[in-house]
Amino acid sequence: HSGGFDFDERSLFVGAQVMEETALAALTFLERKTKNEGGI
Repeated sequence: HSGGFDFDERSLFVGAQVMEETALAALTFLERKTKNEGGI
């Protein structure tokens, strides 16, 4: 059925967004942790 390809594209796009948000959250967390420890 023709909806499958659209769904795959959409899930790839959503997956990329989630990865981007996760990476940003990790960077923010690491920056805060570094500041809390006095800046390595």
